[in-house]
Amino acid sequence: MHEYGAPGEIAASNPFSWERGTPPAEEISPVSPSRVIDRDGLRHIPKIPLSQNAIGEPQDFPADKDLEKDFKLVAGISGPHFLERYLRQEQREQRLQRAGKETEYGFVIGEYSTPDLGMLREHKQERHVQNSDGEDILLKGREVFLRDLAEKLLKEKNGSSPVVFLDIGGGIGKTWLKLAKSFKGKVESGDIAFVASNLIATPEDLYIQAGGERKEFSLLHETRHLVHFINSPFSKLGEQSIALPNGQKIALSGNVDMAHEDLSMTVWSKVPELDIMKVGKILSAQGVYMIGRDNLKPESLQHYPVKGEKQDRYEGIQNAHHAIVNRLGLTRVDTVEEGQFAGEELKVVIFKGPQAPLITVEHADKFL
Repeated sequence: MHEYGAPGEIAASNPFSWERGTPPAEEISPVSPSRVIDRDGLRHIPKIPLSQNAIGEPQDFPADKDLEKDFKLVAGISGPHFLERYLRQEQREQRLQRAGKETEYGFVIGEYSTPDLGMLREHKQERHVQNSDGEDILLKGREVFLRDLAEKLLKEKNGSSPVVFLDIGGGIGKTWLKLAKSFKGKVESGDIAFVASNLIATPEDLYIQAGGERKEFSLLHETRHLVHFINSPFSKLGEQSIALPNGQKIALSGNVDMAHEDLSMTVWSKVPELDIMKVGKILSAQGVYMIGRDNLKPESLQHYPVKGEKQDRYEGIQNAHHAIVNRLGLTRVDTVEEGQFAGEELKVVIFKGPQAPLITVEHADKFL
């Protein structure tokens, strides 16, 4: 299966998909003659007053039509020094683009079955399922919840439109590969699509970097055609599309039923308030956005060598989580909504659309 990205767009990579250590010092360079770089690495772009940000600072945005929408989207909710962080993010993405396939990728499995990545703190789930070919697939932890949610959405949509699951910064996409394999018949019929994004890295890049010896790659080679791997910056995910087996093209914007991230966008983005708002906007009415609760601790945010930036980003995250509820109409869910575990705190934070199913943690083969 081909990778589907915006026509003519240069691929870029999720920072988490190529490195786990401290990022290199920022490299700032001009993007166009109209953008001048000063000695501190910030571009001087004509700005027009907009409003105040969430902490009462004057909030301007560049007089650049391609950027104006982004600044309007976060008007009144951006954390401190948003413009500077925005420019650093853009420069970093372009530096990665120039590095291309020579970038040293870290090995990111994209697996959400380990004990620390379950749905409830006191229960660790396992379930065996069979696909349309009679193959047995063992799902664990968060995978069981994702499978149950997919089944609910398939039933509700009943073929009216495909169910779309997006893993932001999914690396090799091991959990997405397992889920796609478990829904093999539904994937091949176009009823459900699994999409994993990275900025630059493809699964093949990761395979080469790992020396081709990791056991996860047998699953990749077997199941690669069932998952759409796309290259896109966080902020451009809404511009991407995929092609179903019947050739039908589906835009991600407004059609994503599950947007999942763990140790990717929120902890790496220099402008998480913008990227979180954009994720909220690509959800369908039934859509669910899920992030590991531990990702939201200040100490979980990836450190960049810019004084105070981590706190600025943390404030932006808090503001965005309020805004996707108050401005975009999503509902925040912190506890199981119904079923035998109703009321128990989730190990994830969920934001869901007005027509999304109730959040449940179903019975599994094994609760440890």
